[in-house]
Amino acid sequence: MKITYFVNTMFLITGKHTKVLCDPWITSGNKSTSGLYNYPKLNTTRDDLPSLKPDFIYISHTHADHFDPDTLCVFDKNIPILVSWYKHNFTEKAVKKLGFKDVRVSDKNKPLKLNGEDTCWIEPSAIYSAVDSIAVFRIDGLNVFNANDCGYDYNQCNTLKERFSEIDAACIPSGMQGPYPAFYDNLSLEQKKQEAEKKKYNNFHTILEYLKTLKPKYFFPFTGGAVYGGKKALLMQYTGVGTAVEAVDFLQNKNVKVESVLLSEKCSFDFDNKEVKGDFIDHSYEKSLEYFKEISLVQSPFDEGGIFWIAESEQIDLSIMLYNARAKQIN
Repeated sequence: MKITYFVNTMFLITGKHTKVLCDPWITSGNKSTSGLYNYPKLNTTRDDLPSLKPDFIYISHTHADHFDPDTLCVFDKNIPILVSWYKHNFTEKAVKKLGFKDVRVSDKNKPLKLNGEDTCWIEPSAIYSAVDSIAVFRIDGLNVFNANDCGYDYNQCNTLKERFSEIDAACIPSGMQGPYPAFYDNLSLEQKKQEAEKKKYNNFHTILEYLKTLKPKYFFPFTGGAVYGGKKALLMQYTGVGTAVEAVDFLQNKNVKVESVLLSEKCSFDFDNKEVKGDFIDHSYEKSLEYFKEISLVQSPFDEGGIFWIAESEQIDLSIMLYNARAKQIN
């Protein structure tokens, strides 16, 4: 079995009988309907994807950097799509709306069957149960844990560890992204910088908690991240997204005993010979400045004339409503 990485949480698991592509999302040619773009910039194009010939595609949730209709539409509509069960399954509905004919929803009590003896276990995130999902793929007798954007929950993580006993590979993004603090106008640039550092290390602590519970043989620190189109692209340094190398260094300083495997675009790790194929590139903010400038010139849905544009005179403070909404979601 081998794992081939692309970007964000997009990776391909290739076994003897089963190939699973997770969260395909490619914004080649700087084209994105959602206003989110790959970070880092990729050489892979959407036209390259059909040649991967996945047996299954796993969609973890419907956020734009995981569920991208423009990317999914390059695939044969007969490819089975794997999604989690939810109380209100927006993911299943969204995939079916694209015309995919075989959408397989996970069972609450048993794994989904893949090819041969391969299976996958998919369940909603314990923290974001209406939004995200977490998965374990058992392929060629090896267990691959896929955290996606799921925040760490001890009970959920420990239950998965007990269910599968051995976790051979833990694929965990090194940076959970969002609008805070980069796009908060009430913060100065210095405050944004300080908050971004805190957020980065909070993300690393999330990785640490996952690894302490799962105790995997290998850790794959997927860089994760998406750059926002328009002027927001120039604020990327304040999003709190760390690099894969920073994540590994953090774990080493914490004396975590795990073998970290660094992969960037199209790099792969072969579990049989335990070798990485391809040259790893650590993508930092500084190395991507030119790309951010490119994206800053693209029309954003949040710029004037975009579908999410709100004139300053019409903007109101929604922080209290947001706080209450999150509290209801948790409860």
